[in-house]
Amino acid sequence: MKKLIACMGTILLMITFSRSAFGSSFGTTYGFSPRGMAMGNAMTAHVDDWSAVYYNMAGLGRTLARIERAAETGEKSGINQLSVNYLHTVPSFDLNINRFDPDTGSPLPTHGADDLDFGTYVMGMAMDLNIIYEMPECISSARMGLSMGINDDLTVVKINDIDPRTHNFMRYGREAQRALIMTGAGLGFMEDLFGLGLGLNISFGGSGTIDLSDLQITEDEQIPVDNAIMDISLEPTVVAGFYISPGKKFDALEGLELGFSYRQKSKLDISPLQTVAVLETGNVLLNLRLALLDYFQPDIYTFGTSYAFTDRLMVSLEAEFQKWSGFEVSLNHEENFGDVLPELDDIVVPKLGVEYRLTSRLAFQGGYCFEPSFIPDEGLTDTINFLDNDKHILSVGTSYRLPSFGRMKRDITFYAAYQHQILDDREVTKTEPTGVNPDYSFGGTCNTFYVGITIDM
Repeated sequence: MKKLIACMGTILLMITFSRSAFGSSFGTTYGFSPRGMAMGNAMTAHVDDWSAVYYNMAGLGRTLARIERAAETGEKSGINQLSVNYLHTVPSFDLNINRFDPDTGSPLPTHGADDLDFGTYVMGMAMDLNIIYEMPECISSARMGLSMGINDDLTVVKINDIDPRTHNFMRYGREAQRALIMTGAGLGFMEDLFGLGLGLNISFGGSGTIDLSDLQITEDEQIPVDNAIMDISLEPTVVAGFYISPGKKFDALEGLELGFSYRQKSKLDISPLQTVAVLETGNVLLNLRLALLDYFQPDIYTFGTSYAFTDRLMVSLEAEFQKWSGFEVSLNHEENFGDVLPELDDIVVPKLGVEYRLTSRLAFQGGYCFEPSFIPDEGLTDTINFLDNDKHILSVGTSYRLPSFGRMKRDITFYAAYQHQILDDREVTKTEPTGVNPDYSFGGTCNTFYVGITIDM
C-alpha cells in the first residue's frame, strides 16, 4: 500500500511543474521601471515614457511637453524610446516556526523563506504613431508602447500551484517570477489637455490531457510511456487609463496633473488537465482530474495627482485599490480546501513620490508607500498558511542624461534605483495548533536594486 501511495505521489510530482505557489508579478511587488520604483511607483498622473504601458497607458499620449523641452535644449524629444533595464531583489525574511513529526518527534523543514532572490530583465519601447499615419488635428499626441519582463534565467513562466497549507510568501520569490508582456496605445487631445489609453496585459491559459502507462509500483525513477496534449493560448486582459492636465486650460492650475489607471484581473489557468495513469502491476487505472491556476493578479484601480512646484521640483501622490476579494484558486484546491480557504481583504495602497532636478541632466527621486496585507488575521488561524505582511516601502534613485559626444546620435539616460521594504512582524496563533501546523511568526526586509538605460530617438 505504501508503495502504491508513493507511486501515485510520483505521478502527481511529475505532472506538477514546480514547487511553490499562487501569484504576484515583479511590477506589483517592486515596480516596473527604475524611475517608477525610485518614486514609490507614484507615476499614474505624470508618466510620459515607455513605462506608461504599465503605470497609465494614457501617458503614451503625452508628448508635447517633451517636444517643447527639446526645442529649448536642442536635444532629442524622446517621443520614440528604447529602454533596457535589470532588476535584482534580495529578500531576507524570518519565518520563526518549529514543526515536527507528531509520531517520531523529528523536526520538519519549512522552506517558505528560502531561495526568494531573483532577477528580471525589462525591455520597453514607445513609438510615435504619426510615423505610420498622420493623425487628425484634434489628436495632439499618439504613441504605441510595448514592454516585456523576463526572468534572468531566461525562463518564461514558472507555474506554481501547491497545497495552500504550505507556508508561502505570496508576493515574493517564484511568485513574482513570470514573464510580463504589456502593449497598447495612448492618445492626447486638445494640445494634451487630456489623454486616453487602452492596451492589453498578456497572460496564458489552456487545457490538456496526459496519459501515462507501464508504470511500476516502485520508488525508483521511471520513464513511462506517455502521451501528452496541451493547448496553451494567449489570455489578454484589459489595461486602460486617462489623464487630465488642467493647467493647459486654467493658468492657476499650471503644473497640476491628474490620472487614473485600471488593470483587469489576470491569471494563468490551465484547466482541465486530465491525467490518466496505468499501473503495469494489476493493470490498475488511475484517473486524475487536475487543474493549475497561478499568477493571480486582482483588479487594480489607481488614482493619482502630481504637482510641479517649480521647473525643478515635482511631488506625486496616489491611492491604489487592489481587489483581492476576487482571489481565485484552482478547481482542485477549491474542492479540497474550499471550507478553510480565507476570504482575502481588498486593500488601499497610498504612495508618495518626489523628483528634484538638480540640473537639466541630473535628477534625484525618492518615494514611500504603505502596503497593508491582504491576508486577514482570521485567515491564518486554521490550516491555510498564505504569508503576507503590512509593509513600509522606502525608495531612492537618480537619473543622468549623457551629453552628446563623438558619433553618438541619440540621447541616453542612465537610471539607478534602490528600494527597501520593511515587513512588520506578524504573529500567527492557530485555533488548534499541531506539530505539523503550529503557531509561528514571520517578518523581515527586502532589498531591491534596479538599473537601466533609455535611448531617446
